[in-house]
Amino acid sequence: MENKSQLCLISLLLIIPFQALVVLDAHLLLGKLHYAMGMYEDAIHHYQQAELDTLTEKQLPCRSLRIIAESYAIKGLQLTTIMVSFF
Repeated sequence: MENKSQLCLISLLLIIPFQALVVLDAHLLLGKLHYAMGMYEDAIHHYQQAELDTLTEKQLPCRSLRIIAESYAIKGLQLTTIMVSFF
């Protein structure tokens, strides 16, 4: 199931590369999926691709706002996990 979800999200990035909202959501959801799979570096990569740290204020649908909020929480958890495993 995880591989199918991952393939669907990646195909969205390839098929619809110029629709910013779809690309944002796809990267954030891929980050969430990779975190759930224990692939922390890949998750951080997708959050960087989504420019999670530099999102500007704009009108977004509630669905996107929820995904962004989850992404911030997951990114904090995975950074903590990476730091703990580093020491």
